[in-house]
Amino acid sequence: MPATPASVPSSDDAIAYATVTQLSRWIEKKALTSERLTQIYLDRLELFDPKLHCVITLTRDHALSQARQAEY
Repeated sequence: MPATPASVPSSDDAIAYATVTQLSRWIEKKALTSERLTQIYLDRLELFDPKLHCVITLTRDHALSQARQAEY
């Protein structure tokens, strides 16, 4: 029997470092929304892009719109 998933951490950093498996379980159980997870990663992209240059065009509004649609 699979282990019971841990509670969603209150820290966005802890969520960002969670495994994809854990993230999917939280979303499946509606403990974490796609919109919140997208917001966390968008914020991290904006924070780290000046140093890492990892984004050409950040489409924040489109990403959040897609995340909202994924909830339904």
